[in-house]
This record gives sequence, C-alpha cells and structure tokens, in this order.
Amino acid sequence: MHLAARGLDEVCQAVKHGLKQLQYRPGLLFGFFAETGLAWEELWST
Repeated sequence: MHLAARGLDEVCQAVKHGLKQLQYRPGLLFGFFAETGLAWEELWST
C-alpha cells in the first residue's frame, strides 16, 4: 500500500487498518517470523 499522508491522523488510521487486516491473517505473521529467523518464544522472553 502506498500512502502519502496529509497528517498524523491518516497515518494512525492506516496503521490501525493494517493491524486489523493482520489480525485475520495469522499465517502471514508467523511466516514473517519464520523468514526472519525469530521464534515466537523469543519475543516474550525479553
């Protein structure tokens, strides 16, 4: 998605929308972690 935000409110709205979409696609999130080599458990140990 390309965004030329005119204000901070548009940036916040785009972030919220993106996170909402990610909520319904958990495989995408786990795939991201797999590609980066991060483990889910590593994120909660810090």
